[in-house]
This record gives sequence, C-alpha cells and structure tokens, in this order.
Amino acid sequence: MSQTTILVVEDNYIQSQLLICILDKLGFHTEAANCVEAATNILDTKAIDAALVDWNLPDNSGLSLVEARVKDETCTTPFIIMTAYEEPERIKEALACGAFDFVHKPLKSLELDARLNCALRFASLQKKYLELAIRDPLTGTFNRRYLQQQTDLFFSTPKNSLTLALIDIDFFKKVNDTYGHDVGDMVLVQIARLLSSHLRIDDYVCRIGGEEFAIVFHNSNGDIATTIMERILQKARESSWGTRGSDLKVTFSCGVVSSEEANSDLFAMLKSADESLYWAKKHGRNQVVRSQCNLGIKASS
Repeated sequence: MSQTTILVVEDNYIQSQLLICILDKLGFHTEAANCVEAATNILDTKAIDAALVDWNLPDNSGLSLVEARVKDETCTTPFIIMTAYEEPERIKEALACGAFDFVHKPLKSLELDARLNCALRFASLQKKYLELAIRDPLTGTFNRRYLQQQTDLFFSTPKNSLTLALIDIDFFKKVNDTYGHDVGDMVLVQIARLLSSHLRIDDYVCRIGGEEFAIVFHNSNGDIATTIMERILQKARESSWGTRGSDLKVTFSCGVVSSEEANSDLFAMLKSADESLYWAKKHGRNQVVRSQCNLGIKASS
C-alpha cells in the first residue's frame, strides 16, 4: 500500500524542515513547496492526498492557492491552513475560501495528526461520492455527466483531436421482451466490457441512455476510431450471449464523428454522430457509419 502524501507549502526553510520531520515520524510521505507557484506545479503533476498551506507566502496568500484549487468541483484534496492568527474573523476567512481546516502555529504533533487524519477520511468519502456521481451503476462505465465534464474541458482548451462514437444495441427491446430484463441487463454489461476491452488507456466508454453508449477516443481521427469500432462490432457478432443454449445474437449500429468535423461542443458532436447512427439503423443496422458532414456519409459493415 502506497504512503499518504502530504504537500507542505511553507516559505520558511527551518519551519518547513521541522514540519517534514514531524510528518515523517507520523508515517506520511511529503512534498515541499515554498510559494504558490511551486505548490501549483506539484498539485498539477503529482498525486497529493492533503496539503498544509501557510497563510503568508512570498508570491501570494496561501488562501489564493486554496481558493483557486477548490473551484474545480472534482478537486478532492483537503487544504489545511497553517497560521499564527487567532482572531475568529481570520479563521472564518480561511474556511470561507475553501480550506477544510486550520492549525495554529507552533504546530503540535498530536493535533496535526488528528486534523490530517480527519481531512483524509473526508477526502476518501468525497472521492467515493464523486465516483458514484460519474458512474453508471449497472455497467460500471462512465455516465453522461462525466461525458459532459470531459468534453467541456476539451473544448475549453482544445489541443488535440477527439473522436466520438455513438452506438445503439440493435433490437434491444426485443431482447428484453423475448429473453427477459435480466438477460437484457447482462447484454448491457457484456457490451460495456467488450467496448472497454478494446480501448486505449486514454479512451473511455459512457452509457448515456438505455441501450446507448458513447465512446470517446482521444488523439484519434475518425478513420482510426471507425476501424476500432468495426473490430468491436465483428467481435460482438462472434460472441456468445445470454444463457447456455440460447440463440441470442447481439449487434449494434454506430455513428462516428471527429472534433474536426463538429468542432464546437458536445451537443454538436452528439447531433452529428446521432445522424450517422440514424442512417445506420435506417439502412440495415449492424454497421459502423462515419460522419462525413457535407461530403456525404460513409458506411462500413
């Protein structure tokens, strides 16, 4: 089991080293920064479980660091402000900016240990709740909320290409009606696993409707994504579904669009992919259709 990592943000070298020594004896691994800029770099590049931040830092207030980080609703790092201030107004200010807690200087080992462990327990629960909020409970894939969050982030600072594949399981209502909803649920779970098993580490699957999934390919153009989806579809055709002895066959229809073809937002990409998906379903299902925007539609079956 990896050690818990605490970031110490303190510009006084002696106080920083004393604090690191205390944390080491308490069993924590530490990272150290002496200003807001250095702390920001560490938080951006390393896994930090909690941060102890001095109120006064040479390039800015420690509160400004906390306030900037907690604006991100996915931030689960608890920040504890270290201060010699004792006025209630100061404590209120620290908590109002988003700090989880505060400790008074000089720091006492027993109190520091208790406050850190309390913060870490809270962070652990927060991570679990955030995970529940972005996961589909049946398939374990991400959900539409996560898809929206990630594509909003991509379109706010687009650097590379992004391709979206939208799939709909063919005749899924018939599967439920013929074999029962338990088998229907099994098909959804198995489709999710099939999709996930063929993706790269940066790609992900989201269940966005009853039998509808979205697959996001990072740094990939439409042709590559189409080839991958064709491979997955062929695997689906060859797979066994349902209970032993069942004649159940499962395929899907798929529409593919790249950010280069619908470079505005998630809504535009979903609309374009959905148009290709509709074309696939209208022309026989069981195929992957690449959106070509004004150039027409290209189908692969």
